[in-house]
Amino acid sequence: MLYKLERTLNRLALTRFRDRFVLKGGLLLAAYKGRRPTKDIDGMIRDMTLDEEAVRWA
Repeated sequence: MLYKLERTLNRLALTRFRDRFVLKGGLLLAAYKGRRPTKDIDGMIRDMTLDEEAVRWA
C-alpha cells in the first residue's frame, strides 16, 4: 500500500499543480518522523477554484 501512496505523490509532483498541493494528516507526519502506517493521502489544493470548469481545464 505504501508503494501506491508514494507513486501517487511522485506523479503529483510532476504536474503543474505540485506547488498548490498541501500534504496533511498521517502522511505528512510520516515525512517528518519516519515511517507511520497510513492508508490514505490527505491533502488540500491552494489558490484554485474547484468548480466544474476548472476541473475540466485541469
